[in-house]
Order: sequence, then C-alpha cells, then structure tokens
Amino acid sequence: MNKPTLLGNLTIAVLISLMALATLLLLQTLFSGYTALIVTLALMTLEYLGYLLYASKVRSGKVTMALVSVILIGLIVLLNSSLSVIIACLVSTIWLSRSLLFYRSTLPSIIDLGLCLIGVSAGFAAFILSGSIIAGIWCFLLTQALFVFISPKLSKYQEAINNPATEQFNKAYQSAESAIRALANKTTLT
Repeated sequence: MNKPTLLGNLTIAVLISLMALATLLLLQTLFSGYTALIVTLALMTLEYLGYLLYASKVRSGKVTMALVSVILIGLIVLLNSSLSVIIACLVSTIWLSRSLLFYRSTLPSIIDLGLCLIGVSAGFAAFILSGSIIAGIWCFLLTQALFVFISPKLSKYQEAINNPATEQFNKAYQSAESAIRALANKTTLT
C-alpha cells in the first residue's frame, strides 16, 4: 500500500467510529455498560492496528505483531483493570505499533507518543463536554490521523552521515590526511 494519507486516515477514523458506535450499542444490550465499553475499545484498537499493519511498508513481522497485539489486548480485557489502565495499555499498543511500523528513529516515536497523549486528552475532553463515548473515540481518532505529518526519516545530519556518497568522501578525506601526515613526517625527518 502507498504511504498513509490524511484523507485515508480520516476515512478510517469515520469507519472505526461508526463501527464503535454499532458495537457499543449491540454490546450494551448483552453486557453491562462497563464491559461493553471495554470490549468496544479493544475491538476499535484491533481495527486500527489492522489498518496500520495494512498501511505499513514493513514486510516482515506483521503476523507476529498482529498475534502479539491480539494476545496483549485480550489479556488487557480479561484482567478487567480500571478504565484508565486499560486505555493507557490500548494507547500504548497503538503507539508502539506505529513506532515499529513507520519510524526509523527515536525522535519521531517520541513525537508520536506526544500525539497519542494529545489524542487521549482530546478524547477525554470530548467525552466530558458531550457525555458521549463515541465523541471521545472520534476525537481520539481524529488526532491520530495527524500521524502522517510526522516524518519517519532520520534527521538530515544522520542521513548525510549514512549516505554512501558521504562515506566515499570520508574515505578519500582520510586517505588524503594520511598522505599529508606521511609527507609531513618525511620532511621533518630530513
């Protein structure tokens, strides 16, 4: 798949929010409100992780990441912790998956962590202001759509250092320095 775009991420945000609404309404008829919410959040996270795995250009490790994510999210739901712990674990899973799938250095991962925290804050604020869980999910996913603007590349300095042309130049420079030192040593000896 091509690189994720803002429009694609916004589309995914709409689809996952609508699926979360339908899932929450269905599960509330079968389970308590808390259980329905936890299962809905877990399914929403798995749907989003599925999209990330699909959108990633990484070739290896996708199946392993999917299995580990499913097991981890299943354990989170089964342990029946507090809502804040569950949300923190689910958001951490999203952040870790995106960091492994889309970024090549620490700085973009840290920026993405900040985006995840902003998303949780926006979702919580939307929930508090509207009283709607779906509004909170929607706002969280809207902020997560912005991850496409985080550059996955290393800094320009590190790219220049790792560039093959730069490596060739450095070898030539070192050879020239060695030759000058050798000439300087010969002239000081005579």
